[in-house]
Amino acid sequence: MRVYEDAAAKVPAMRIGMVTALAVAVGAAGMAAALAVPAAARQPGALVSVIVQYAGGDPAAARSEIRDLGGKPGTGLHLIGGLTAAVPATALAALRGTPGISSVTADGKVSLAGKVWRADADQNSMFNITTSTGAKGIWQRKDAAGNYIDGKGIGIALIDSGIAPVKGLDDKNRIINGPDLSFESQAPNLRHLDTFGHGTHMAGIILGRDPVPATTGGSSGGWGGGNWGNGWDDSTNTDPNHFVGMAPGASLIKMKVAAA
Repeated sequence: MRVYEDAAAKVPAMRIGMVTALAVAVGAAGMAAALAVPAAARQPGALVSVIVQYAGGDPAAARSEIRDLGGKPGTGLHLIGGLTAAVPATALAALRGTPGISSVTADGKVSLAGKVWRADADQNSMFNITTSTGAKGIWQRKDAAGNYIDGKGIGIALIDSGIAPVKGLDDKNRIINGPDLSFESQAPNLRHLDTFGHGTHMAGIILGRDPVPATTGGSSGGWGGGNWGNGWDDSTNTDPNHFVGMAPGASLIKMKVAAA
């Protein structure tokens, strides 16, 4: 809480209307803030859902400032250096002008285009991309040595933000730690790991693959124990629910140069 100190006591600071000169200076910002929120929320005391960013600032100070303005801090959004909050509409301009606060924007809502997402119905899914590029057909072909062409024996260097060991990207025999040149390399718990998300996304496109139980019999042994069995004709390759990257048999060296 902010206080004024004198010899007698500490008196809670009160946010009061400023003199005309200051009102003129912030008038434009106040008008913009009013336009940025729904009309129903412009009533005195009405709370507006916003996203507050404190890039370069202090999250604890941001939360304290929101409370001082009569608002309610919400969920932390550390990836963007911010948090959700409910703030009185009349306090938006003051919050925007607070040192350490980089932006205050309306918290909108999004919804799925359909009730159920289907990989085979999405032209941008890896299921359809590996079909349209001909990757699925190449996987079923063999090289001169009789090996299926799935990227096996090829090493790929990914220079990005590291990789998170999520399912499908947790095979230590194929995904190897290279040098970590990011600032996070100084933190043992973050070294080589992806705290941003881009490197993991790229690795999934390159060689990600959902693990499936090993099977017996038939021309394909399925995937088990780190390989694709005896062939590429098993049903998982045409199953929209089974994620497969472009070169699922390849190996990858991750070089981390970026962080969140």
